[in-house]
Amino acid sequence: MTKIIMLILETCDQVFLAEVMIDYTKRFEEVLKSPFSKVKEKDDPVLFYNLVKEKTYIFLCFEILFRRLKAETIKTVVHKRLYGEES
Repeated sequence: MTKIIMLILETCDQVFLAEVMIDYTKRFEEVLKSPFSKVKEKDDPVLFYNLVKEKTYIFLCFEILFRRLKAETIKTVVHKRLYGEES
């Protein structure tokens, strides 16, 4: 993840980056909303670790997306395509 995906996100052009944000934000939000209480650490530590790792990588992706994309692009293009014109 960090060697390939993060490198791609760091070096791709802004149009592609905006499309990635539009395509993956809803999926990322679903994972981030899943509570840790669903997976008990003592019952299945590997599953718990994988959930923590997955959420960590999602936050890293969001960090790159928000850092590299201009605020105007996020407001006018990304947000409107994700949540509609009236949001």
